[in-house]
Amino acid sequence: MSIVSDWQAIDVELSQQAPRILADLRPPITESEAENWAHTAGVLPVELRELYDVHAGTATRGSSGFSFIGEWYPFTVDEALMRYHRCRRMAESWERPPLIPFAIDLSGSYLAVRPGGSGDLSIILDDAGDAPYERYPDIATLVARTVDGLRGNSPDSRAELAEQYLSWTNLEEEADDHGY
Repeated sequence: MSIVSDWQAIDVELSQQAPRILADLRPPITESEAENWAHTAGVLPVELRELYDVHAGTATRGSSGFSFIGEWYPFTVDEALMRYHRCRRMAESWERPPLIPFAIDLSGSYLAVRPGGSGDLSIILDDAGDAPYERYPDIATLVARTVDGLRGNSPDSRAELAEQYLSWTNLEEEADDHGY
């Protein structure tokens, strides 16, 4: 599967179960937005461009907005650029190459890619640097696993989905909470 075809599968699942969530997703990135992003970050990695070629983020956070599996809320292009500037300043102070953030979780951590185009995902923890994201190592896997989760086929997470509601339950944490 491809990022585009997986996005199309997400759209189908949301149109059937959560049309309000689907309506919250932004239209595709424009050429001028893509050029601006590439100019600002030095490059726009192929997987990130493919991700934004279908939907350029969502402005809503929480249960009334779309999130990828693991509750990662995709940024709009403007928001991603703003966050990139902040990440670039942090990276310069740590003498590391900057990462390109494209999603945020409710704790404030960013999901980001390296500008070199490897597609590898990293988590940027507030004031704690960056670390590889082991659970979903690249954008294509993140999107594919989101499709699996929406279809009830994820071994890690369960989608709680209704017409205006989407959240993700981590099954490991749920088992720990119940003492399994």
